[in-house]
Amino acid sequence: MSALNVFQRFWLGCTSSLLGSTLVRRAVASVYLIKARRVKVQTAAQAVLKIRHLCSALRLIEQGDKHRAVELELLKVRDDASFSRSEWTAALTREPQPGPMLLQKGVILKPKVSDDEPGVLFISFEHQWAQLLRLPEVDQLAKDYTLVVSPTWSPPHSPLNVIFPTLWPKPVHCLISHDDDMTTLPRLSSNYQMISLLASSWVNEEVFSPRAKSERDLDLVMVANFARFKRHVRFFQALREMPSDLRVLLIGQKDGNRDQKDVLREAEAFGVRDRFELRVSMPHPQVLESLARAKASIVLSLREGSCVAVAESLFADTPVGLMESAHIGSSRFINEQTGRFLRESHLAQDIMALINSAATLQPRARALSDGIGTRRSSEILNEHLKKHALAAGQNWTRDLARMQWCPNPKRLDEADEAWAEKEHAAITQRFGVMIGAPRVTK
Repeated sequence: MSALNVFQRFWLGCTSSLLGSTLVRRAVASVYLIKARRVKVQTAAQAVLKIRHLCSALRLIEQGDKHRAVELELLKVRDDASFSRSEWTAALTREPQPGPMLLQKGVILKPKVSDDEPGVLFISFEHQWAQLLRLPEVDQLAKDYTLVVSPTWSPPHSPLNVIFPTLWPKPVHCLISHDDDMTTLPRLSSNYQMISLLASSWVNEEVFSPRAKSERDLDLVMVANFARFKRHVRFFQALREMPSDLRVLLIGQKDGNRDQKDVLREAEAFGVRDRFELRVSMPHPQVLESLARAKASIVLSLREGSCVAVAESLFADTPVGLMESAHIGSSRFINEQTGRFLRESHLAQDIMALINSAATLQPRARALSDGIGTRRSSEILNEHLKKHALAAGQNWTRDLARMQWCPNPKRLDEADEAWAEKEHAAITQRFGVMIGAPRVTK
């Protein structure tokens, strides 16, 4: 090991540790608070900037009196502003390209039946549903279609999540990325109607073909993009302490400026470059197949959204290891039959214990019995929207199409495609937006 690699290993280890440091998080939060309080609000863009800094601080501050005080400060910035919807929209969203706008992360779940029975649109990713505000007939769209959104991160504080529900003319039915969001989002706006479902609640349990435990040819799989918060460095540290004959597969894709070269450079610094196979931008069906070949999978993030890969692993009958301190929505799925919580100070030891005990666990059977897949989730969403529609004096004569996430939201049943294709064309023509990519027929 060269002196350069020793230094790189030391530096990478230190920076990785800082990601989870409470002191560092508090210090960075203080910087964001200073930046926020220096912004003088005279335009909507300045208000959004101030709110963005306050949101960045809130995502770093622990729950408590200070957190609530900053949250109230944030809401005051929004509520004291007198900007029009068009001014807020210009500050929050990008100028659309000519032609119909494509919202790739959206799906139509119900057509408009009548003026008394609106349709239903489901859209994930904040930057996608915010673009609806750019539509000339946004008020009519909101009247004709009930909107269901799925945030991407927890804590959910962001300018879009703070401001959008005050601009949308109808209730915003909202999924969560973590159980805590059930109380956080309503504090940000009373226009949110909360649904205790995650982005990871929509995995289609029937598309998996799990291998028998004795036939699995991979010991460990880690599905994670190449962002720093996925903590590949921490995995490489642990891998040095694990048996050299482990069969390990890493699956990922570029995130921002970080790509596979950065990950391989980090692995080289820890002397484990030859201890795993790395696959980049693997097609989703192959990701699911790889999970079904593995004895175990791991997610080492300390904080993110719901993490769909956890539910996918469970339905592949592959137990999952999550960090015991992780703020990840799918941690609600981890129990004695589905996986283990991993200790930071004993990471290599705990990963090996998970691999060695994997054959005794029953993650798929438990996930099926707990109803965490798309079929039960579709029922829950349907029940929620039906209840709210009837309470608002609307009709409900037609249920939702069932939905799955693979990796974008889409309808589950082929029988729904005929009406959905017509509705897609009608919405595109009337409102200038494509809710999901148009279906390609052979």
